[in-house]
Amino acid sequence: MMTFAEFQATGRAVDDLVAATDDDGLRYSREADSPPARGRVYCDSLWIEERPESGWPNGRGERWWCLIGRDDWLTDDLAAVERRLYAFACDEGYCGEVVDLLTQLIAVYEAYARAQGLNLGSADEMLYAGEDLDGKPLSEAQRAWLGAFSALWELSE
Repeated sequence: MMTFAEFQATGRAVDDLVAATDDDGLRYSREADSPPARGRVYCDSLWIEERPESGWPNGRGERWWCLIGRDDWLTDDLAAVERRLYAFACDEGYCGEVVDLLTQLIAVYEAYARAQGLNLGSADEMLYAGEDLDGKPLSEAQRAWLGAFSALWELSE
């Protein structure tokens, strides 16, 4: 998965966001006679607009504007708005492989088993048996962890 620094490195300054991104939503939101919007483009399609020389229509003075879904941000802190755009980009698959929740839970479960020196099967079965697949008894802390993990697994399905 792309890191935040790698995401930032995809950013480039452009003089016309519409032409650089081919974003129909951005195209239709602009006045027909308005000058091209300058800004920065990330991953060839995500953008942060830079304040026009004439200023923002609402009169605010911040330099950067970003719209993600129904939320928008005006700020002078480019890195802060890049972080928001990066989070969106990762959620939407722009930053590489999107790993689903169950895959993440399996990785956590396997890491826990290794760290505890356990040979675990299904968390529910291990709780019921009170031991791992090698017959090693589970401690109270391990049973509590497995119980919490099982509850989280059930919620994710």
